[in-house]
Amino acid sequence: MTTMYREMVAGNPALEAGRVECLKCKRTRTVDSAACLRSGWPTCCGETMRLVGAAPPTAGPWVRRGGTG
Repeated sequence: MTTMYREMVAGNPALEAGRVECLKCKRTRTVDSAACLRSGWPTCCGETMRLVGAAPPTAGPWVRRGGTG
């Protein structure tokens, strides 16, 4: 693995831990974060798994705004 990806992971606790979670079924697994930065994050239930410890998104088209449901 190139040093660039290892350097990106270093110092970031969530990336160093390498734990991802499916937001639908809550399945978790441990991954090599440097490899995932290089080639993509794993998927589960048809969606990309979320890095555990990462803050939830606050902006972007995937964030529901206002209302319920």
